Formats: sequence, structure tokens, C-alpha cells
Amino acid sequence: MKIKMISTKACETSYEVEHEGKVYPVRLYAITGGQIALWFTNPPFEMKRYNTSPLYSNDNWIKEQGLYKHQTPGNVVGPNLGDLEGGEATLNAFVVEVAARKKLYHERLDRLTEILGQKKELISKRFHMEEERTYFKIEFAPFYGETFRVSPITVDSGSYGWSRIEEKMTSIIEPFWFEANNLIEGLRKREPNALLIHDLSEAGFETYFKAIKIIAEGLKYS
Repeated sequence: MKIKMISTKACETSYEVEHEGKVYPVRLYAITGGQIALWFTNPPFEMKRYNTSPLYSNDNWIKEQGLYKHQTPGNVVGPNLGDLEGGEATLNAFVVEVAARKKLYHERLDRLTEILGQKKELISKRFHMEEERTYFKIEFAPFYGETFRVSPITVDSGSYGWSRIEEKMTSIIEPFWFEANNLIEGLRKREPNALLIHDLSEAGFETYFKAIKIIAEGLKYS
């Protein structure tokens, strides 16, 4: 792999790493407490924490100068591969892992985008229950910023959640909302640490894909 340093600041250094013909932007950070971390700066964003460097401990930070004690004003050199345990080998391993996850993320994103189209950023439907003079919205917003999340379907109302809706409003809400919500809620309980679509297991993603397909198909006829 080819590694090129792009810039450096008090708390971070930016690199470009070439892997299998592609260039991956990675930042090496000294974060709170002097812990060294690598961050992949394109979607899907990835961060991994490694060792702690005493040079970048909180005690060595000079707040007035925005520098650490070992750094020189006007010629600041931030944390680098020498501060990262394993150095270049650790950075290379991180990029290989990120590349595989990025590929999986975009494969899954393409499948989801194909069925959602332009509706991927926010799906929202408003309902009115006349006898109680209540308005509420069902919302599904899986696409946040530049990443596709394992997002719940939410009810935007001051007094109603899914439990109340299931009791009182099934007559005015299309059944597909309940079917999709049951799939997503079950998935989130089984895989609580899956925040983005490439964090899901194969089976988990197929469940999420099925739920979104149910929503997309239901909206065509609602």
C-alpha cells in the first residue's frame, strides 16, 4: 500500500492510503485522554480506537496555545504513525477492513435505493382521528446525513406511541405500517449494535430489506 501524508494539526494528521487501485482518506487522531484513533472520513464513516500516547494526555494540553507541550508553535506536527501501536501495519489493516465494509455498505445501499428511490430520506404520513381531534404522523427516516441507518419507524405525536395506535387506530392506518414495524423492532432487538446497514448480519439485512420493501409497496397504494 502507498501511504501519503496530506496535512497535520495539533490533534490530527490526514493520510491518503492507496489500496487495490483506490484511495482511502484516513485521519489519525489523538482524542480525549491521549487515545490514538483512526477515522475513515467518507461514508460510511468508521472510527477505531487503539493505544494511548502519554504525549497527548490531557495534562500535556496547553489550552491557551491550542498545542501539546512537545509541539512547536508555527511548525506543528500532530500525532503520526509513530504514535500508533503497530504503525503502518495497523493503518494498512484498518484500510483493508474499511474497504471491505465500504463495499458491503454500497452493495446494500444500492438495493435499498432501488426500491425507495427519492423517498429514502424521509417517509412521512399524517393521520387524523376525528373523534379525539388528534393529528399524528408516522415517520421513517433511514437516510441520515450521508449514511443509511437501521432506523425505527416512529410516531410523531404528543400522546400516542405504537401501543396506543395498535389499540385505537388500526381502522385508519394501513396494515403495512404494522407489518414493517414488527419486522424492524424485532430486528433491532436481535441486533441492537447494528447502527448502519453494513453492521447487520446477512439475515438481519434481508429482514430490513423486506420491511422497507413492504413500506415502499404499501405507499404505492395508500
